[in-house]
Amino acid sequence: YQNYLERTNQSDTPTSSKSRHEDEAEILHYIAFTYFDWARQTEACNNAKAAPADERYQKSASYIEMAIKKTKRENVILRYDLCTTKLALAECVLNKFSRGIRRTAKEIQDALDGLQGSLPKVQTMLQWKQEGKKVAVSTTLLTQFVEECKKTIEKAKNHLTQELEKEEEAAMAREKQRLEALEKQKQRELEMIEAQEQATKDQEEVEKKAREKM
Repeated sequence: YQNYLERTNQSDTPTSSKSRHEDEAEILHYIAFTYFDWARQTEACNNAKAAPADERYQKSASYIEMAIKKTKRENVILRYDLCTTKLALAECVLNKFSRGIRRTAKEIQDALDGLQGSLPKVQTMLQWKQEGKKVAVSTTLLTQFVEECKKTIEKAKNHLTQELEKEEEAAMAREKQRLEALEKQKQRELEMIEAQEQATKDQEEVEKKAREKM
């Protein structure tokens, strides 16, 4: 797909009856789906080997965003697929905990932001559908997405709270270790100073006795 996209970019004419930009958008969509499918297969491991999956979902989302910028018409399918990818990415990030994969509060926050941005877009599509407007996604899929997205948002909020608490505890532990190490360093420096002062004092005592003897 990427090689084909390069050949398309080198040509001045579209490869189909559509415009060149529409062709590019379609190819970018195919690339996005490939990354999405690759992420799904990676997640099937359901253990630490699934670690690269969220990065592949991110790649998928970035290619869909590029496709959206290329096409001049309102492409509901692209926007719905972007929202679906962000939902899959969020679930993948949340599942890192059960799979024994390290994650950060920022990753969860980013996933939550993606969900909160996607929900109103799909709700708007569902409203259009209910108003009788032509939307190339079934009501069932749109409804399922809204329900699943709301559940995942609440789950992500709970995970974010837990992860922030863990990171705060870890930060406090690191600060405690830093202060303890600093205190030990100061103690060692003080002991060295005291030892040097004692050595100087001893040397002066030796020299004093030597002078008295002479």
